Amino acid sequence: MPISRKILKLVCPSLGHTFHPSTFARLTVREKSTRLENQRLWQIVRKPPRSPLSSRTGVRHLASFPVAGLRKAWKEQFGIDISRELRGLKTVERYECQASGLRFYHPESAAGSADLYQQLASFDWYYMREKWEYEQALPFCHAGAKVLEVGSGAGEFLKRLRTRGVDGYGLEINSASRKKCLQDGLKVHTIKLSGLRTSSFDIVCAFQVLEHVPQPLEFLRECVRILRPGGRLILATPNTGSSLLEKPVLLDMPPHHLTGWQDQTYRFLETLLPLQLLECRKEPLAVEHLDFWIGTVRQNGPARFFWRVMPKKALRFLLRWGGRRLILGQGILVIFRKKGRLSGQKGPHKPDGRS
Repeated sequence: MPISRKILKLVCPSLGHTFHPSTFARLTVREKSTRLENQRLWQIVRKPPRSPLSSRTGVRHLASFPVAGLRKAWKEQFGIDISRELRGLKTVERYECQASGLRFYHPESAAGSADLYQQLASFDWYYMREKWEYEQALPFCHAGAKVLEVGSGAGEFLKRLRTRGVDGYGLEINSASRKKCLQDGLKVHTIKLSGLRTSSFDIVCAFQVLEHVPQPLEFLRECVRILRPGGRLILATPNTGSSLLEKPVLLDMPPHHLTGWQDQTYRFLETLLPLQLLECRKEPLAVEHLDFWIGTVRQNGPARFFWRVMPKKALRFLLRWGGRRLILGQGILVIFRKKGRLSGQKGPHKPDGRS
């Protein structure tokens, strides 16, 4: 039920008010800050943004994050200054689309630039050689298939495709990563999806890419367009349904991530695009996330008192030797089939232009 203006004004009397400049000038700094904050909250209630997936205004406000706090956290944890990324913003707001379950940050201008990813690429852990989603997707990439990986990073998945005799192509905006791929003999381009030919690939993959895109529906439409009828679209993102992401994590927030996906959200895509969801797979708890999971369940989990009693070393031992496979991890992977049947298609197309 919508919150009425009358009820809100009982909580914050200045909500919805505009101030005459002479009146505003006489207020103390604290009064000015309070009234401006109330105005911002009023805008959130009265003028919510449209969901970037459903294009509907039926969204629920989840939280506000001060940009000053984000800048400080990024500087302390990664040594990266994100002032340019969030220039002109005082807060970023988090919403949930009620139709699709998509969680998203607003405004879209909070998206990270190529320079941000260039700096993140300097960390060894950013482009990992071994990823759960690689092993899940490889069986679908048979020899002779033409595969495109959007956001190929350092080219680890493309190397695996090459060893299987698969014709693999990549798209990558990070110039340093692309240069490394070219040195390894991989076919990686910097052109946009809109520059590729329609129905030119058997399989399109995007691993840990969708959550970075400010306009996900437009991105997905392009992926479907370049996919041949009957082809496979394979997507992997962090899973907002996981306990690891119950509370905001710095790398799961702007300017790094803009959207959050779960199985409900992926099923909703069938109502928007000519896609059939074939499989939805969820990653078990990864070894590199053991300590983070232990800290999370000890602090916030429903059985936190039980986990606190168990010695941390014993718990880590049990998880490492098989117990982690029973626990929901961070990632989710889905496989879609593009609806329609192939007709009159003659041979593969090179990704060098749009028909």
